[in-house]
Amino acid sequence: SQDIIKFFESNSCPLKEEDNNRMFPITNSSQTIIDTFSKILKSNNVDIRTGFNVNNIRKIDEEYIINDEIATKFIVLATGGTTYPHLGTTGDGYKLLENLGHKITELMPTETPLVSNDLIIQEKSFQGITLKNVSVELLINNKIKKKMTGDLLFTHFGLSGPLGLHISYYCQKALKNNKQVSLKIKLSNDIPKKIKSFIDEDFLIININDTKGWKTAFVTAGGLSLKEVNPRNFESKLHSNLFIIGELLDINAHTGG
Repeated sequence: SQDIIKFFESNSCPLKEEDNNRMFPITNSSQTIIDTFSKILKSNNVDIRTGFNVNNIRKIDEEYIINDEIATKFIVLATGGTTYPHLGTTGDGYKLLENLGHKITELMPTETPLVSNDLIIQEKSFQGITLKNVSVELLINNKIKKKMTGDLLFTHFGLSGPLGLHISYYCQKALKNNKQVSLKIKLSNDIPKKIKSFIDEDFLIININDTKGWKTAFVTAGGLSLKEVNPRNFESKLHSNLFIIGELLDINAHTGG
């Protein structure tokens, strides 16, 4: 991570650190990152092709053949996962890796908002309320399986905010196995009056019935098995000079990457 920070800052793109060690350009604009890459690629005479779909990759001796028309000795696969499909993330990278003999672990959407059918949610009683630095216990079949702390946002459909997103992976996994999922939210003395008027206890239980899934997930859980990639340089252990990065790897990180 330090190398990446140095890379951007040495290319006139200063960064800042926010919560959960997330790095952003000080401009607060993702366009700054795009412009930085574009400048570097142009200065290195890199040929960029848009509107070009990679349908297949074959390896012949020490070369890779792309779509039976482009030959190269090196490939970096950085296609992203399967989240936000309307932005073009079709999951093609996983298919290309499987065709090259790699193993892809089960894919699931995570870092995605939670859906609850509880009356208190459906009536929108708490919609728009955020609980700051609140403690939550994840109950699977009424047994505590996970404890987390963070900011939780009540929405018209369920729960979101950093804490709701972070815990969604464990909810999704349990729901997939047809288990009962609920969140026990521990309430402090300074909770909003609107919630106090509804709750007598010092906690609130919200049942989780679903998540918002792939359309709004920040992260694809699962991907290329880490047993098949060199952790020092992300090179495939099956094919030399094939590098796999980002969401294609079986790593879950907050807000992607």
